[in-house]
Amino acid sequence: MEILTQTNLYISIYNEIEPIIYSFFEKKGVIKSHGNFSQEAILMLVLKYLASLNRGHHILVQSQKLETLEAQLMALTSKFQLDEDHKKNMEIITLNYWINRLKIIKFENSDIYNHISLKLKHQKTYFLNKNFLDGKFSYTLLDDNLYESLTGLFNSLKDNKCIHNDTDIITFYNAFTGKPLDKIRKRIQWIKPKILCVYFIVRLLHLNRISKSNKSMMLDNNQNHKNINDENFWKILEVIFKDKNGIPMKNGAKEYENIGLTSLPNEVSIIDNLLIGGIKGPINKYDSLR
Repeated sequence: MEILTQTNLYISIYNEIEPIIYSFFEKKGVIKSHGNFSQEAILMLVLKYLASLNRGHHILVQSQKLETLEAQLMALTSKFQLDEDHKKNMEIITLNYWINRLKIIKFENSDIYNHISLKLKHQKTYFLNKNFLDGKFSYTLLDDNLYESLTGLFNSLKDNKCIHNDTDIITFYNAFTGKPLDKIRKRIQWIKPKILCVYFIVRLLHLNRISKSNKSMMLDNNQNHKNINDENFWKILEVIFKDKNGIPMKNGAKEYENIGLTSLPNEVSIIDNLLIGGIKGPINKYDSLR
């Protein structure tokens, strides 16, 4: 039985809504009404839609009224009203996303769960594709407002000269939205020392901004992460990043072992300030990760 987590739910929802949104904006009537959208613009719409899905989820948990469900569903899917088939597909995906998020927080006995279930009763219910999720994926950012979070990380890493200025948002998007590793064609060029890139990724993990695998792992401050030196985990780093010389980021596990044992990376404050608003807490031998 597939374990339902926020991570594999996010991977699945990207896989579902991206082709529909791409297809919608290729329709002649949509182009005539809205003009042509670039790939970057469409991917930003994907992030904004997922952020709206999460905002709607929180509203529904608080209200639990049928009329609130109808209003939220209309607000999200009305963007696709120029094509009824696309609008209907987005309605089904939206409802299934909400019902799966309710399952994650154990809300199956709630009124809002029953309202959504009734609306889906005669629709195709979306189940997670186990075969799809068995693959290896890029990092999956787990924040609720993915648009602000992902674009904020992208811009901050550029502003702080951590990644090359030529890095485009599409490459960064693919790196942090759970894409199959064998589909990744471009790497992010990290122009600061490799150990600081490793620190950045483990810091994201430490703050539960990404998970170690498809099965979401939440940190327990009283326990250490196991298998952080698993080569499969660091293989993602190698596929996603290259160093300032254009060489893929290998030996992530070795770099991680050096953090706090022989030295702390220079400029750790850049990463700490970027991720946690200035609250210092470097990963070292006293950290809960070890």
